[in-house]
Amino acid sequence: MITRRSLLLGGGGAVGILHGTSGSAAAFRDFGFARFLTTAVEQGAPPFVLAGTDDGPEGWVSDGTADPQTMVLDEMPGWLSERGFDADRRALWGWSRGGLDALAALPLGLWCGAEDPFVDAVRELVAALPVEPEVLTFAEGGHTRLFWNDHTLDAFSWLAGKL
Repeated sequence: MITRRSLLLGGGGAVGILHGTSGSAAAFRDFGFARFLTTAVEQGAPPFVLAGTDDGPEGWVSDGTADPQTMVLDEMPGWLSERGFDADRRALWGWSRGGLDALAALPLGLWCGAEDPFVDAVRELVAALPVEPEVLTFAEGGHTRLFWNDHTLDAFSWLAGKL
């Protein structure tokens, strides 16, 4: 449910943050997302809000008590509208286990470290998608915050263009 702790930064359209298994909205400020969002807007991206929730240690996998996919698809639009954001202009951004296969037919950007232990699974996902991702980057790096930070600005800029 979206009633859990949340984080909102920015304005305009909305990007829902799908954190990895060990992430939560409480850690988003430490990740520096406001800095990346500010830089993206300063470089010409339309302003948008980042919205995220705490979902516990299992991330975006339904555990019988919470249905994260329903939250994203059904609850988040109303929650954003109630707070004055344009819920019709929204996108999702996630890392690690913060990806949802039910959304694979939507415009997709993927950034994966060439040394990431999940790189083979990401390559298999790409091969199985009905449509090739609009952005597909396999770059030096692993399954780390350092890699994700190196690509967050690119992701935010691309997402802003989708809103």
